[in-house]
Amino acid sequence: AARIAPVALTHTLGKLNVELFVREVLRATLLTHASPEAVNGALAMAFAVNLVARRETLPEMLIEDVLAFIDEDDVARALRGASESLRAGEDAAAVAQRLASQATIGDAVAAALCLFVTAPDDIERAVLTAANLPGDASAIGAMAGALCGAWSGARALPLNLVEGLEGRMYILMAAPALYRTAQRRAGLFLQLHQRA
Repeated sequence: AARIAPVALTHTLGKLNVELFVREVLRATLLTHASPEAVNGALAMAFAVNLVARRETLPEMLIEDVLAFIDEDDVARALRGASESLRAGEDAAAVAQRLASQATIGDAVAAALCLFVTAPDDIERAVLTAANLPGDASAIGAMAGALCGAWSGARALPLNLVEGLEGRMYILMAAPALYRTAQRRAGLFLQLHQRA
């Protein structure tokens, strides 16, 4: 999930080039995960972050919009099941609990989207709910947190979570360079140097 964020950021800043977007997600994912489910899960998350950051969808429409973009596989099956459960009025935490106990990539992605959809403006609730899930709780929390952060912005992050973040200083130092790199890749940043 962490490698996917720069891909989504680059395409959020400029016009979405779907072919380039998919190629960059593949490049980032295939470094560590070669399974089709991992690739489709990464693509689902990157596209979700892109839609949320651009405000091109409402939280309650996010799962359906992601389903329209990704391939039909276990990730899509898990997302469809989560969407149906939420529409039926099932509690989001219960849906996420059930999905997380399955311990598949598709179920982890679906659990993260489910937590975001039900609490887009409450990053603390989404992340803490994820932290108490079985399975890969840290990945689910990172994905749900990325979506909530993309939706609400950095100012919405609870100060107690920011202050206690391990490696906070390194993140603060790297963030401006990451943002400038994303701007350059999107064609929105031109560095002008004065000649001496």
